[in-house]
Amino acid sequence: MPDAPVFADGIARTVALAERGEGEVTVLTAVGRAEADVARAEANQKKTELDVARDTPLAERGSISQQELDNAVQANLANLASLKAARASLANAQAGVPRAQADIAQARAVLGPDALVLPEQGVVLTTDPEVGRWVGRTYLQGYLTLPNYVNNMRRMGFGDDDFAASGSDRLVDALVVWGDEQTIKARLDEHRAAGADHVCIQVLSVEQPFPVMRGGQPFRLDGMRRLAPALNY
Repeated sequence: MPDAPVFADGIARTVALAERGEGEVTVLTAVGRAEADVARAEANQKKTELDVARDTPLAERGSISQQELDNAVQANLANLASLKAARASLANAQAGVPRAQADIAQARAVLGPDALVLPEQGVVLTTDPEVGRWVGRTYLQGYLTLPNYVNNMRRMGFGDDDFAASGSDRLVDALVVWGDEQTIKARLDEHRAAGADHVCIQVLSVEQPFPVMRGGQPFRLDGMRRLAPALNY
């Protein structure tokens, strides 16, 4: 989740409701793809490992409660999982694995084989690079004004040059796929191969570069109708 209070509050409410219903919640934490991210994860994990080593004899002597020790152990396990994810993410980056597919694979590994993994992908049905990237930039312009989204893009390996002038070609092509039906299907197949059960597509166009109704105009279905035969898995 982005590092923003509104998301943190939502997670807290969701966890509380799940606990009341005797359910279970798994929260995935985004990790970076750089060596500095791995070093930060190593430092966090080392700290909680030392906390467990400190608290274990205290709990044995009754100086702290068993619950306090259990909390320290759980914190260490969470940081250990984050460290493993950071190392895997760095390895994927060094191997040239796209971040989207790496994140899907991580989600599948954490959630297990039975959970649903449902990523989203913006698509533009055009083989004209200028048209496809214009629509992609229009779609992304709002996200580029939000620090939490930009920070996540930085974790994906993008930098200041990619955010200038409404987004670089590299940024747009990575986040919004444009092309014919088979090109779009190939990107979606990459998500599915990485572990996605289903990919929610946002069909964008020059007439409708946003995936929501604006100005009272009806949602266009022509792009979906064109894609449907190719995506009938």
